[in-house]
Amino acid sequence: ATAAGAQCILIPHTDLMGNDLLSSNTSKPLPQPCDSPAACCDMCTNKRETTEPKGTCHAWSFNHGSKTCWMKSKTSANPRNCSDTSGVLRPQPLPTQYLEVPLDHSDPTNPKRHRIRYWVANASWNGDKGAPLVLDMPGEGGTGPSLNVVGNLTATLGALEVRTEHRFFGQSVPSNDSTTDNLKYLSVEQNLADLVSLVKHVKVQLGLSGPVVASGGSYSVRSCLSFEPRDIEFASQCVLCSL
Repeated sequence: ATAAGAQCILIPHTDLMGNDLLSSNTSKPLPQPCDSPAACCDMCTNKRETTEPKGTCHAWSFNHGSKTCWMKSKTSANPRNCSDTSGVLRPQPLPTQYLEVPLDHSDPTNPKRHRIRYWVANASWNGDKGAPLVLDMPGEGGTGPSLNVVGNLTATLGALEVRTEHRFFGQSVPSNDSTTDNLKYLSVEQNLADLVSLVKHVKVQLGLSGPVVASGGSYSVRSCLSFEPRDIEFASQCVLCSL
């Protein structure tokens, strides 16, 4: 167990402007009775997506006068100075998840498979199943462990963000075998097929219906441009995030 308020970074004399969590019945902000900033932090930390007010809490503001906790899905860059106490959740490590995919997507008769590692960040997601899914395209290196923080693109879109590790890098080396014979399965096409499988899996797992936006820089965004026309539903946009 953690001490009250231990999961939050406190910001005194500030009302964090941003997206208040809303009631699913009235679509209006739904503050909760609360007796202290620490209790407000605990409310936000333990907030379930399916409970009222609707959505996932990532920040909050405690009003000392009315003794209420205003939970928020995200905040703006311009907090308002006042007598309130606010806070944001400390970034938490994301659980590492695994997906088993074909070693050779081009040969359905090949029974060999391998596992890729991935992480799903929801720091800016309000629980909307139709929100975009941002895929952080993997590059030529290992990935993880990962914290539940997101970039400007994901935050602006209110999206979920999926990160993964490129096959044959980090801990995603098939059968831990980097011999010349096995490296024939290291290609842009095989990597993209891994990503298509991963995104389809995450969307089904979480019941998502929104568009997919792939982002990255250098090799990773260049590989995004190599998606086949049949995969246009998978990645409707490629966004260059670095030069």
